[in-house]
Amino acid sequence: EWGIYFRDKIEMGGLIVNAGVRFDSYNLGDLEFSGDALDPLSAPVDEETGQIKNPVNWKDAVGSKVYFSPRLGISHPITERDVLHFSYNHFLQRPDWRYFYENISYSTEGAYEEIGNPELEPQRTVAYEVGFTHQFTANLKVDVTGYYKDIFGWVQQSQINKLAGTRFWIYENADWGAVKGFEVALDKRMSNNFSADVNYTYMVTSGRLSDPQLGGTYLWRNLIAPSDPHPLDHDQTHTLSIKFAYYVPVSRNPLLGDWTFNATGRFGSGFPYDTQDRGSATTVPAENDGRLPATSQVDLRIQKRFAVNKANLVAFFEVYNVLNHENMVYAPEGVPYSADWYQSEEDRDGNGLADHYLDPEGRYRDWTVWSEPRHAKLGLEINW
Repeated sequence: EWGIYFRDKIEMGGLIVNAGVRFDSYNLGDLEFSGDALDPLSAPVDEETGQIKNPVNWKDAVGSKVYFSPRLGISHPITERDVLHFSYNHFLQRPDWRYFYENISYSTEGAYEEIGNPELEPQRTVAYEVGFTHQFTANLKVDVTGYYKDIFGWVQQSQINKLAGTRFWIYENADWGAVKGFEVALDKRMSNNFSADVNYTYMVTSGRLSDPQLGGTYLWRNLIAPSDPHPLDHDQTHTLSIKFAYYVPVSRNPLLGDWTFNATGRFGSGFPYDTQDRGSATTVPAENDGRLPATSQVDLRIQKRFAVNKANLVAFFEVYNVLNHENMVYAPEGVPYSADWYQSEEDRDGNGLADHYLDPEGRYRDWTVWSEPRHAKLGLEINW
């Protein structure tokens, strides 16, 4: 596997053009697989070739696959303080190796067999951006950017032929998605001993299925997977990030100078989740039909730098989630493991405790549901 990238910057009058292209390649080597990915097995088994129908060697039949991705960025200063910018880019992502190699021997031992597909193509994203930047002062600017990303070739499972009562699921480039939104970023560079960044993003992420195994889950239940777009698992509509840093310059007293104080706040709307368990559904369940509550977190870092010969010794103290806010970041599918159950403060027996606290495992039965609680770190760094 290799990748190489070429880029050139061209200035023409009032235009600045950054154009480039990236080449990516991978090779699966001496991998033997069926020449018919959707009907790979002999029935009955061929004594010469074995179970695999029409076996071929990937190296001989395909060799190295090479893909290219164009990149283009254009900026145009319209005043001394204002710049328009536009970009058009293609991005490729090779599927995880296991989607190529999974059970490539086509074992029929289990009732639910997944099969890799050596003929998978890279997942491709075509991204468009347009925006403008305004420079208020030498140290303060704002950038507003709108974007759209078209994603296709996502890996998803589909069912192939049956043999001896065994169903097979193969990975294919069968899924898609789209991302659209805008971002507003205010940047104040370090001056007068402090810097600050404020970033707000509005984003809508939609598609068919969020996970490569979901197609197989629907087929296992003899259900038809949804074909209309809906929010994907990582769809977070609103995010706000605020960063502040204050620097105390070096002074004659080595203990009083060269301090840095950092504070970071992150706020976001809730992620989507399924209120119905797909694994037990008898009708087609809605995809991501619920929303988790909004999240927030504030982190602090204080550091002191000491110059020791040619090295820098940095002592730091960090506190994560200073306010110890309980952020619910995941909800397992279905009742009772729903967002409502984890958040409920209902006290039906009147003992002064929420009902979930009477459960031996309680609302914290699953650590993946919650973000990390408040914790601190004290340490030293040595930089040369």
